[in-house]
Formats: sequence, C-alpha cells, structure tokens
Amino acid sequence: MTQEAWVAAFGRRVKDARAARGFRSSLDLAKAIGNGAVSHNVLRNIESGRKAELSIVQVLEIAMALEVTPLALIVDFSRPFEPIDIQGLGPVFSRMTALEFDRWFAASGVEADREPNARPLEMSRLMVSRQLAESSWLQSVRRESIQKAVDDKGKYDAPQHFDHLRAANYEVDDAFDSLLAAAADLTMNLRIATSNEHTTDEVTFPTYLGARIRRLRKEAGFRSAAELTAEIGNPHVSESVIRNLESGRKTDASLAQVLEISMAMGLSPVALLFDFSTPFLPSRAPGLGPLFDNRPAQELDLWLSAPSNPVRFATDDYRKPPLEVQQMHFARGLEPWIRLRDEPPPLGESASEELRRQHRAAQLFADETLGWMLRDAANLGIVVPSSQSRPTGRTPLRDRFKRKSARNRASPT
Repeated sequence: MTQEAWVAAFGRRVKDARAARGFRSSLDLAKAIGNGAVSHNVLRNIESGRKAELSIVQVLEIAMALEVTPLALIVDFSRPFEPIDIQGLGPVFSRMTALEFDRWFAASGVEADREPNARPLEMSRLMVSRQLAESSWLQSVRRESIQKAVDDKGKYDAPQHFDHLRAANYEVDDAFDSLLAAAADLTMNLRIATSNEHTTDEVTFPTYLGARIRRLRKEAGFRSAAELTAEIGNPHVSESVIRNLESGRKTDASLAQVLEISMAMGLSPVALLFDFSTPFLPSRAPGLGPLFDNRPAQELDLWLSAPSNPVRFATDDYRKPPLEVQQMHFARGLEPWIRLRDEPPPLGESASEELRRQHRAAQLFADETLGWMLRDAANLGIVVPSSQSRPTGRTPLRDRFKRKSARNRASPT
C-alpha cells in the first residue's frame, strides 16, 4: 500500500464511520467537534484522500466525535494479520501487523507483561492507573455481594457463601493496598475530581505536547534531540522537527511523528499523550476541543485502548460498539486460535497414551472453536489468511522496541 492509498483508506473509514453515527455531512461532524483545527474543509479533504499529512489533534478529535477509538480509524482491522503501511512511518514499523500495532498502541501486549522495574515511569503509571480502576470496580461488586448475603441471611442459612465472599473481598482489599503503595512510589496523585472541578490551564496543545516530549526524552536517557532522532531513524522526523515540537513552535504534530517518538522512547502513545500522574483528575491535555473538556486521563485511556475486558469496560450506559471496534475486539480474540492452528503445541515421543488422547481432544476442540470463529469473522468482514498464506519472518513485537536502556547512557542534562 502506498502512502496515498493509506490516506485514502483512512478517509474512507472516517466517511463510513460518520455515516454510521448519523452525521449527514462533514459539516455536521465539524460542528460536533467544535475545534477550528478540524474545519469543514479539513474533513472534506480527509474523506476525499486529499489531506497529505494528518495531525495528531485531527485524528483525536475526529475519533472522539465519532465515538470510536483512534485505533479503528488508523488501522484496518478487517485485515488484522496483514502488515500496516501508515503514512510517514519508518523501518521500526516495517511489516508490523495490525494486531501487533494494536498491542503496542493500547499497551495491552508486551508492555503490559514487562516487569514493573523494566518499564519507563510513564508506562508504570499507566499500568497502575488501569489496575486501580479495575480493583475499585471489583471492591464495589464484592461489597454489594456481601451486603446481599447479609440481607438474605434471614431467608436461608448460607454461612459458607458469606465467608467465601468476605475472604474474596479481603483479597481485593489487599491487592488495592498494594496498588496504593505502588502509586505512592510512582508519585501519583490519586485524588478524584469534584463534580464542579474544571481545568483552567490555557496552554495550547502543541506547548503541552512539546513539554512532555522534552521531559520524557530526558527520562528515557536521550540527552539531545539529535540522539532521539538517531534512534528513530526516519527522515520525516528530523532533529529540527523534534526541536520545534519541544519548543512548541511546531503547531501541527503529525500522527506519524507522535507514533515514531513514542516507539523510540519505549512508550505507548497513550502514555505520551496524557498524564497518568493524576489519572482521576481532569486531563492535563489542554488545547483540544470541547469534546475533551474535563475528561480524566483514566477515561481517555479507556477510549484510546478500547479494552474488550468487561471489567475495564463495564459502565451503566454500555452500548454495542461500532463495527470498527467490533472487528478490533474480535480480531484480538481470534489471534490466539489462529496461532494454535498454525503452531500447534508439540507432543514428545515419550508421551503416554492418556496424554496423547487429551492432546487430540484439545486439538479437536480448538479446531471446532476456530471453525465457528472464522464464520463469525466472515460475517464481520474480517479477512483471515490460510495457514499457508500467513506472512512469515516477522520480527516479534518485543524486539521492535529499539530504545536503549537509560543505564547505558550518560545522565541526561
């Protein structure tokens, strides 16, 4: 796919999503966004494929207005196992599949599995923020269950049920206490905003983003913009581009530049864009339009990563996700079964007959499950290659993180 083809594909996805959400025209969508950076003319050029370079602000604003994660607009999840070819990205992203890109962008794969002391500070804060939200939800559910057991005790004798719920709640409380200690070590402020609390910062988004890039660059061990540029290795992200971004002089940071910088610093774009040192306060991402007003970083993380985990996604006003997000969630669940088909677990020659029987039964179950999943994938318009046609020789995602350890660099100035 050429760069022009990717721009055209992005425009088609925006146009299709706009129509599906009930916006009759790009003018209606521009009014809903309410940000001059995404005017009617800009949207028309994006939908027609004439917009040569997309800014990160435009991508965020359009996705928020369409109630869809930016991932579903950036990447075509109807072809989740095929390499992406996003405009302006360099060799680090070469041959990365849509699902690999998804795991990195949403910090749901390699980064989520890394040891806490091996993560950059911002990634650790992001992970603790997610775990705190899940643990808070579990605490609420457990306590409601305990109260129901107490209320029902007069109706029937269920001491074992009550004791089980109480023990489970103690476990959740212990885990929550550990998370609070981890948050304190990461200097996170966990205060929750009051109902009438609003952000008053008048800093523009380019100034905010530039300050974050400069600080996070130093934390990652890059002493200068030149060192970061060398790590990126993409002529579209030159030293002058980095300098202008950090100083706030560049007012239209492109999507590709944000992706490249995030990858080079070992961060998910979620952790680069938003401040998780205060995950439950109104976001410190000023300069975006009214759709982003007073949304906490934890809420923006839910939107950006679009988790299929029901615990993280549980809300009272849950609605069926749009087609693009359905494709993304289904592709995430489909991938392990495709891998099992293409790389079945080996069975040693010395395995017992009972183990061989269990192995055959498991393989039959996997084949049956994959069969109905492939039928559902076809109904969602997802293209799944045969085992013979799957790409080979791809570099694992964890090997794509090229960021050098800060311990091997001189102390940042």
